Amino acid sequence: MKTTLSIIAPTLCLLSLSACGSSEVSHDATGFFEATEAPDSAERTGRIQAFPVQQGDIVDMGQQVVLIDTTQLSLRMAQLQAQRRAILAQRPDVASQTAALRQQLAKAQEEQKRFVDLVAQGAAGSKQADDANAQVTLVQRQLDAQTVTLNQAVSAANAQAQALEAEMDILRDQMARCVVLAPSAGTLTERYAEVGELAVAARPLFKLIDMRSLYVRVYVTSAQLSRIAVGQKASVSVDFGGEHTETYGGHVIWVASSAEFTPKSIVTADERADMVYAVKVALDTDSSASEPIMAKVGMYAHVTFI
Repeated sequence: MKTTLSIIAPTLCLLSLSACGSSEVSHDATGFFEATEAPDSAERTGRIQAFPVQQGDIVDMGQQVVLIDTTQLSLRMAQLQAQRRAILAQRPDVASQTAALRQQLAKAQEEQKRFVDLVAQGAAGSKQADDANAQVTLVQRQLDAQTVTLNQAVSAANAQAQALEAEMDILRDQMARCVVLAPSAGTLTERYAEVGELAVAARPLFKLIDMRSLYVRVYVTSAQLSRIAVGQKASVSVDFGGEHTETYGGHVIWVASSAEFTPKSIVTADERADMVYAVKVALDTDSSASEPIMAKVGMYAHVTFI
């Protein structure tokens, strides 16, 4: 965020600085209206596909202002999704591929139990029981080895799928950054690019000005500063040209913590040596209205501190 630069003409600054000492001046300071600016730029380089907001349009915070072409990103996303599906489809089914060995193990265990019973009854020799036990052990080891191998294959496939998912998350983030949203509510005052042009990352695309938060920047002397504080009420008289003036209520929102030389447009040696303090006075406006007052950026105003 930044604010519009104040432009103080020599005659206006002279009036401002001499306000306290002149009985002919009814106001304390003079200045020009400013407003908060919000320039926004693209986060990705690409061709501008849509720019529906026109100069002078009022936009809400978070509203889409510019769309950058996402064709290449979309194609890459489709490619990664296809690769992920193929990898997941190749994962072995552990249960089905070990079914045969589990059946063999169950049969070997039945034989083992039968020979154990026969040996106990004296109807079979111990050699037959030993052979049955060995068969169970052999099939169990084969089943365990195959299960480990298949589970490793499943884990490897899942890891590859997760890696592709991470790449897709990056693409999703890049695609989201192709949609340029309004960083704040305001009026679009400048368009720096058009549809079809190449948007370059970090290069401004448009500028917003919040017309609902107008303020006047004035300069006061150290003598005036002693009776000015943040939150203090003020009266702001706006000059619309000719005999048309309107007065609004306002309040001080900022007082400079350090002094500065008077604006360089004041060329006399005496006044250049004077030190002044910048003060911002905001208008008391109705936040529910899009254009609560008629004042615009750059208009001249008189400020009287109450």
